[in-house]
Amino acid sequence: MVRLRNAGLSREHRRNRRDAGIWLLNFVASLGQRLHAKMPSYKIDSWLELGVQRAFDEGVKLYYVTLGVLSLQQKLHLSSPLLRNTWLAIKGWRSALPSKTRVPITSFRLECVVITALGRCVSTSGLSKRQWLVVALGWWLCFACLLRPGEVLNLRRQDINLPECDADLEDADAVVIIRRPKTRRIWREQFVLCSDKRLVRWLFWWLDGMASSQLVLGVSRYIFASRFSDALSRMGLEDCKYTLGSLRAGGATHHFQQHRNLGELQFLGRWTAASTLQHYLMEAFSAHVTLQAKANVRSQLSFVHEHISVLDHPPKIRARDFLKTSGR
Repeated sequence: MVRLRNAGLSREHRRNRRDAGIWLLNFVASLGQRLHAKMPSYKIDSWLELGVQRAFDEGVKLYYVTLGVLSLQQKLHLSSPLLRNTWLAIKGWRSALPSKTRVPITSFRLECVVITALGRCVSTSGLSKRQWLVVALGWWLCFACLLRPGEVLNLRRQDINLPECDADLEDADAVVIIRRPKTRRIWREQFVLCSDKRLVRWLFWWLDGMASSQLVLGVSRYIFASRFSDALSRMGLEDCKYTLGSLRAGGATHHFQQHRNLGELQFLGRWTAASTLQHYLMEAFSAHVTLQAKANVRSQLSFVHEHISVLDHPPKIRARDFLKTSGR
């Protein structure tokens, strides 16, 4: 049985929070005080503040310390105001961290990356052929549906609802179900519409005949990331500092450029607070990165994008037969 106060928290998160609480309790004890529920709250606050400061000095991860404070706050039956100094220390720690900028990838470059991966797929065979195909679809899904890498890697066939037949693809969207979202405070399961008709056609082709419990991509995060870096290098974009996080950020920026609707974008990206969008909407930064490209890189991208028509429709033969073909 899951207590209501833990509703919306994954089992893994609850386990990590418990472990962090045990670690922080022992850490504070090593500083000279064993915390317990009968201590005055001001004294607990003082020692936890000292523990946070010492953890900062020793290079412990902020996320782990925060989990530990949350765990002890619950274990010792204290409210946040009673740990005012502790939370102020954590807030100060957070403000001292360098900002992590997600460099948003443009729609044009995303298409070039996907085309490059599909080109590698056609020219190879065996396991490599399958990997290039699925990572291309995965990157495309992350961009179009604003999915996190972990969310798309966890997708199973049963998590994608497609139109009933090929004839309906022009008038219907696919529905992607996120059963293990990163944030679960509002919805334990989250739903995303995939409105990119080209991607829906490719998903219809790729998922045909797949078992409901089978992973849609079936590759590790390492393969997902390393193939992305490989594709970027082939186009001369390795210095742009694009990462897998650039896909969600790029999709959000592209959606806002197209529709100028923050409310719709917030719902699509499943952000609980509109303020979170400031970390994703970076039109000027995206344009700046794009304009920094050298002439030979722009020429290479233009050449690749001339083959944009390959994204319109998947191969005419079934996916399982396509994977058996040999590379050129």
